[in-house]
Amino acid sequence: MTNGREATRAAAAKVLAAGLIACILLATYSLSWAQDATDPTYAALKGKKITYIPIAMNYSLTQAWYAGMKREADRFGYEINVRDPNWDSSNSVQAFQAALRDKPDLIVTLPTDTTSISRLVAKAREEKIPVIEIQQITSTAPDIYIGPDFRAFGRANAEAVVKACGKDSGKSGKVAVTLGVVTAPASIAWEEGIKSVFAGRKDITVVQTQAASWEASKSNAIATTALQQHPDLCAILDMWDGQAAGSASAVSQAGKTGKVFVATTGGGEKSSCDAIASGGFSHYVSFNAEVQASYLNALIKYVLQLKQPLSAQRSIVITPPKVLTKETLSPSSCWTLDELKKSGG
Repeated sequence: MTNGREATRAAAAKVLAAGLIACILLATYSLSWAQDATDPTYAALKGKKITYIPIAMNYSLTQAWYAGMKREADRFGYEINVRDPNWDSSNSVQAFQAALRDKPDLIVTLPTDTTSISRLVAKAREEKIPVIEIQQITSTAPDIYIGPDFRAFGRANAEAVVKACGKDSGKSGKVAVTLGVVTAPASIAWEEGIKSVFAGRKDITVVQTQAASWEASKSNAIATTALQQHPDLCAILDMWDGQAAGSASAVSQAGKTGKVFVATTGGGEKSSCDAIASGGFSHYVSFNAEVQASYLNALIKYVLQLKQPLSAQRSIVITPPKVLTKETLSPSSCWTLDELKKSGG
């Protein structure tokens, strides 16, 4: 795990200015809309093949990215083939191996952890097949990583908890932390962000840290136990909104909605906005999958039009966060999958 973090930091040391990259790529994206089928851009993209290997295809976030990518693929005439590991790292390895045999023009993947496909990412580079990783980065850096700074997300969640539960709040300061998968890069970085805020504080006590493996039922069981063992629990920090729904449900079942502060992160789907509005989530940091789909589409079209392999310089594109609370919600704060299918992100 430490080696994975060190490799990630080493890759991050080579980052190009994310804002500049985003501006350039989005400018390319905007220009593409003004072109028609006789333009060389269409000719450069038509017939290209992408292999998409998400962590799984049975939840809204990976479906949202796919909806965004598929709409653009249909419009520009390139193909997206999905290989679904269904949350299993060994399946992810097999899917990546199959992709290398297929020799697509680009592989887009959300890795299950830091190490499972790292060797294969290196092999893809040797074979000059570019790799874009979303959300989580492997210990062998891909050509391009696009996603949030989860350390910053962890810090933002933790700072909100300090404000709600810390000194002068009149609360116990007791906090439970629920991770996703302990080896997942996003979980590792998010927890590091939390620890950086809580370090040295005497007014905050982390009473437990457990992993729910991205499952709402496990998150619910963990939160239920924490509430039983610590009736004065002040807050729950839960890594991802899909599983944090379980924490919010446990708080509701205990009759403590609004009394126990629930902080989480997610892609900004409407169901999470509904949870914020109802008081289930107290503090939410969104990485906004709708915006990510736009960035991803721009990156895909950029890579597919290159006439030579990507340079030795790896690139990291950090997508912007959006902090949501009941007070800051608006009709445009979240998205639905149907909307993304129509707009393409």
